[in-house]
Amino acid sequence: MVRRTFVRSAAAGLMLAGVMPLTAMAQTQAQSHKIAPGDEVTIKVLGEDEYSIVATVRGDGKITYPYSGDIDVAGLTAPELREKILAIVRKELKRPEVLVSVRELPPPQVGIIVIGAARNQGKISIKEGSRLIDVIGAIGVINQDRPEWVTCTLLRNGMPKKIDLVKLLGQLDLTENEVLLDGDILWFQELDIAKTHIQVLGEVQKPGPMPLPKDPGVLSVLVAAGGATPKALLSKAMILRAGQQIPVNLSTIATAGTVSPIQLQAGDTLFLPPLKAQFMVSGAVGKPGLQDYPDKEGTLNVVEALQLAGNVAQGADLKKAQLVRQKPGSDKPDVVTVDLEQILQKGNQKLNIAVEPGDLLFIPSKRGSNRFDPNSIFILLQAANFLGLRVR
Repeated sequence: MVRRTFVRSAAAGLMLAGVMPLTAMAQTQAQSHKIAPGDEVTIKVLGEDEYSIVATVRGDGKITYPYSGDIDVAGLTAPELREKILAIVRKELKRPEVLVSVRELPPPQVGIIVIGAARNQGKISIKEGSRLIDVIGAIGVINQDRPEWVTCTLLRNGMPKKIDLVKLLGQLDLTENEVLLDGDILWFQELDIAKTHIQVLGEVQKPGPMPLPKDPGVLSVLVAAGGATPKALLSKAMILRAGQQIPVNLSTIATAGTVSPIQLQAGDTLFLPPLKAQFMVSGAVGKPGLQDYPDKEGTLNVVEALQLAGNVAQGADLKKAQLVRQKPGSDKPDVVTVDLEQILQKGNQKLNIAVEPGDLLFIPSKRGSNRFDPNSIFILLQAANFLGLRVR
């Protein structure tokens, strides 16, 4: 019996030890709380009911105390208020005992209605005294980072008032920051997409409509569209605006590091056309076939053409390469022998002739027949031309 009583007492002691720190912590928090408007203050003077009150702190931070009128209490802690009350009642009472407690009450609420371009719509309860800028973030107004794209109307007692969101959100002009009252209606409207969006079409990674970036420069728009594809004809880019075509040479970004100063406007379309000019490399190369003619100033030379075709393959007959070019109005092509050995191994750049759109570069192999029939190749060139090979 003694042992059981001892265990029970020890358990109770442990429970008490666990509760007391929590109680002390709660008391400490209550004692350190700064009194604020809306708090409920209880003042108890033992044995003196006429000096004991329960009051709610007004918006001006004051309460009315018997025989003293209005006294400031906001910003005081409970112990500080107790000392203040003691100083008052000691003038009338001997050895007064004063107890003060403070209870934080939920702030009074008002109801507003939100309609239009906001994620949280309908009737919403907000703290009394809340201002418009506090509510905009809470209700998730669409495009609040682009206030020029949203209009706001405050309807109060049936009377509309326009709120300038550019001033309020963009310039932090607090003259637009209305205090919202019970029954107010907030109506948000997005501008038409034609006034806020552009299109980027053609050879870009992410074609389609997009919001006009804050920086409407061509480069910023191109970056927002994921950049150009390898097949973009950058030198022939254009902006389509109200039926006009504005040429934009984007190839200068890569070559000279310069950017066109033209800025896009809402409703514009930036168009990057595809590369259409091509040439053909066949024979002993890494990637024989049609090659896109690069968008560059000047013409391509034989070595650059070979690089695009994966360079010469093992066993290539470097001395007997052929460049075939169709002559306008002629039934037969021009055929020029190119000594790649002189160019690649001996550095003779005079032989590194130009390759133009529509040309065929043929690299024979040392194995087997090296016979080359220009007329057969001309048929190939005609077929390629029919398919658009020579489009420039």
